[in-house]
Amino acid sequence: MHRAAPCSYRSGGSPCGRTLLGLLIVAPVLALSTFAFGGALEDGKAAYERQDYAAALHLWQPLADAGDPRGQNGLGLLYTYGRGVPLDHAEAEKWYRAAADQGYARAQFNLGVLYDLGDGVPQDYAAAARWYRAAADQSHRSAQYNLGILYALGRGVPQDDSEAAKWFRAAADQGEPKAQFALATDYASGRGVAQDANEAAKWSARAAGQGDPSAQGLLCMFYFDGRGVEKDLTEGVKWCRKAAEQGDPRGQGRLGEALAKGEGVQRDDVQAYAWLSAAAANASTPATIRSNSTEPREGLIQAISKIRDLLASRMTDDQLAEARRLADEWKRR
Repeated sequence: MHRAAPCSYRSGGSPCGRTLLGLLIVAPVLALSTFAFGGALEDGKAAYERQDYAAALHLWQPLADAGDPRGQNGLGLLYTYGRGVPLDHAEAEKWYRAAADQGYARAQFNLGVLYDLGDGVPQDYAAAARWYRAAADQSHRSAQYNLGILYALGRGVPQDDSEAAKWFRAAADQGEPKAQFALATDYASGRGVAQDANEAAKWSARAAGQGDPSAQGLLCMFYFDGRGVEKDLTEGVKWCRKAAEQGDPRGQGRLGEALAKGEGVQRDDVQAYAWLSAAAANASTPATIRSNSTEPREGLIQAISKIRDLLASRMTDDQLAEARRLADEWKRR
C-alpha cells in the first residue's frame, strides 16, 4: 500500500481538507459553573446536574420571568432537550433570545446554534454567525470555534481560511479540543496559516490529551510518519488505539493496518481484520460531519478494503468468523 503524507489515510484523501475534517459544532450545554451563584440559580444548577429537571424548572422559571438572563438561558436548555418540559425549540429560542438580547454570551451562543442547525427557527447561517460573533467577542470559546467553522465553510460569512484559523486559535488557546484539532489540521495542510508540521503536532497532541478521537487519530499518523514528532511506531499504535476505541475510523483503519503488518505491535490478523471492518463501517456513515460534503469517504473505504482483502486471503474460516464478530462489537464504539 502506498504510504501517503501523514495528513492522509493512504489513498483515502486528506483529513485536513474541509470535506473530511469532521467539523462538529459545539451544541448548547449548561456551563454555569464559572459564575458565583447563590440561591435559586445555584440550586437549579445542582438540580439540573443531578437530572432533577422538574426541580430545575421550578427554580429557574421565576428567575426567567423576572428577566434574569441566566435563568432564561437555563429554561432555553430545558426546552432544547425536552428535560422537565416538552421538547420545544421555538420555546427554547424565545428564552435564549431574551437572554441574548441582554448580552449574555452563553445564550448568544446557544441561539447561534439554533440558527446554525435550523432548530425551532429557519436555518440561517448569517444569523448564526452574528450570534456566534457576539458571544465570541466575549471570549466564549465554543462560539469562537463554531464561528471558525462558518468561515471555514463559507456559511453565512465569506469563506476565509485565515479568519477561520484566527477563531480556531482563539478557542484553542482557551483549551477547546475541537478547535485545537481544527488548528492542527490547518497547520498540517497550510490552510489559512503557514504549513508547519511542528505546530500541527503540538495542537493535535493538546487535543488528543483531552480525549478528542479525531486528534488522537491524527497524532497517530504523525508518529507513524515522523512529521512534527520523532517517528515512533509504538507511540503511534498507542494513539491509534485510543482513537479507534472511540470510533474514529482513521484510528481504526491505521491500527488495523499496523496489526496486519506488525508495525509497532505484534501482528494479529484477527484483530487487524476486525478493526479494518469497523473502520470501513464507520467511514461510510458521516451523518454528524459538519462539512461541505455528506458523501461517504469513499477513498478511505477503498484503502481499508484493499488491506482487508489481502488479510482475508491468508486467514482461516474460523479466524474470519472471530474477526467479524469482533468487528460487529467495535463498529459503534
